[in-house]
Amino acid sequence: LLCAAATVGDGLDGAIAVLVAEKKLTRALVIEEIGIAALFKLSDQARAVTESEARKRTFRSTGPICPGDHGISFAHQRVLLDLAGAERIGISANSVGMMRPIRSLSMVVGLGRAVAKVHKRDNCDACKARGNCRYRTREIESVVA
Repeated sequence: LLCAAATVGDGLDGAIAVLVAEKKLTRALVIEEIGIAALFKLSDQARAVTESEARKRTFRSTGPICPGDHGISFAHQRVLLDLAGAERIGISANSVGMMRPIRSLSMVVGLGRAVAKVHKRDNCDACKARGNCRYRTREIESVVA
């Protein structure tokens, strides 16, 4: 198993808070959306690197499975972050699994010669937000562009 964590950092939190305090809500929303899009792009890049490294070792990878997806409870978030060494990059989680910085992610990836391949679209198909998602229903580049 590979446990990983990533973040776009906490700079956006401060910028959004300032804009909200100044009642510049549209700008705050735009920055929030850019942060979320960046997080999805970061997830895609982590997936690509994991798949590439697995192939070099003649392994296959399941693709990322995140707390809240595929039956992994948010209650396991802190354990996953510990296994990933997330503290080194400033990621922590509270008792219910909410991460700080907010725009962070954690994942588990299965690696091996006989693991079932999980495609990117499989995560979207299983997601409760798939009908309303602005990020995974089309390529992320079209959202950022």
